[in-house]
Amino acid sequence: MKSTQIKILFFFLSFSSVYSLDFDLEKITLPYDSLELHDISVYNETILCRAENKVFRSEDDGKTWSIVFDAPHKINHFYSLNAHTMFVVGDSGMVYRSMDYGNNWIDLSIDTDKNLTRIAAKDYSDCLVITANRFVFHKEKFNTDWIAYDTFSDKYGLLSVVYAEGKYFFGGRSAYLGTHQSHGGGSYKEYDFYAFYLENRKIGSYGIESGIDGTSDSLKLFNINNRLYSSAVNGNNNFLTFSKSWDSNFSRMIGFQIGAYRLVKPFKIDRDLHIFIKSGTIYSFPEDTLEPYSETLWGVKANSIELNIGITNDVTMSKDSLFYIASNNSKIYKVKLKETKTDIEYEDRIEQIFQNGNMVKLSPEIEDFSVYNYLGEKIVLPSKLNQINLNNGIYIFVFEYRGTLYTKKIMVGY
Repeated sequence: MKSTQIKILFFFLSFSSVYSLDFDLEKITLPYDSLELHDISVYNETILCRAENKVFRSEDDGKTWSIVFDAPHKINHFYSLNAHTMFVVGDSGMVYRSMDYGNNWIDLSIDTDKNLTRIAAKDYSDCLVITANRFVFHKEKFNTDWIAYDTFSDKYGLLSVVYAEGKYFFGGRSAYLGTHQSHGGGSYKEYDFYAFYLENRKIGSYGIESGIDGTSDSLKLFNINNRLYSSAVNGNNNFLTFSKSWDSNFSRMIGFQIGAYRLVKPFKIDRDLHIFIKSGTIYSFPEDTLEPYSETLWGVKANSIELNIGITNDVTMSKDSLFYIASNNSKIYKVKLKETKTDIEYEDRIEQIFQNGNMVKLSPEIEDFSVYNYLGEKIVLPSKLNQINLNNGIYIFVFEYRGTLYTKKIMVGY
């Protein structure tokens, strides 16, 4: 057992919260060679996870293991709805369901040659599966047939599905619209990004982003406390938001900028979000930083915890806030975050950035600063400049004052 203590500072508004995080790290090794583990679920001491075309189970918190399902086709997703109900979907229309921790499996397969990639469920009988292209299949009740729906949108693809806020949401990648000429000369490729939902037997869609200078196939949808969260990549930046429709061109790219690393899954404990990244990193910060027009983490990389465990393929959380991470080389890692928090009030600081129309003046007490535009792109400025003339737009200033990083949003021409 490895125990590590890390001090993490979050600065926002006029006070700072100091989070002291102890985490215990324990390794579980499955008695099978070189498995790449995915789709993990945990209930009490029962652990289930997928590797290749098999589902593995331990009923003693990882001490002993057995194979509870060996699929006839390639498995693409193992999904656990609750402690008893779980589904497997895969190639050639394969769908199976178990309602007894994986002891027995019922064949619910669809009469299709399409490969099913993901599944989500409202309850044990109501579920929806997606294909890699434009088709989805919905089973409304245990004794009803599958209903096929066509989104008629081959170009967007389907990679993620979730049941949240009373309906199914699903989507995948952005689509190329064409090449456009910019006002200052040159050209850029324009993309748009849509997701879909199923409600009252009708497929609807909503725009996520338009005018993207770069394509993405990374849309992920999550249900946290019955609230829809979305993660996607714009250029080299990965964002997490709980807005269904966000557009960086109009400063509605609200949420947390993760960077180039791929997000695996977010979790909420009390008022804090814990975001697990593919590289084995955890970001932790208050959820209210995702509110519309929040300045707190825009353009600023959050503090992080490095677990040094290698690749994170999937994560689940037990009832006692213990995280189980499915990794490579037949490894599962148990991570326990133990958080204490002390709010430290600061005396009201003197305003350090002043705006007069298009002119922005910086106090000489600012030790260092950076400026980002509405796309999160850093603006190149002379290093020793305390007065800046800006074009109309929305900017985020990140500055260091007395050893502490702060952010401030400046709106010019509004």
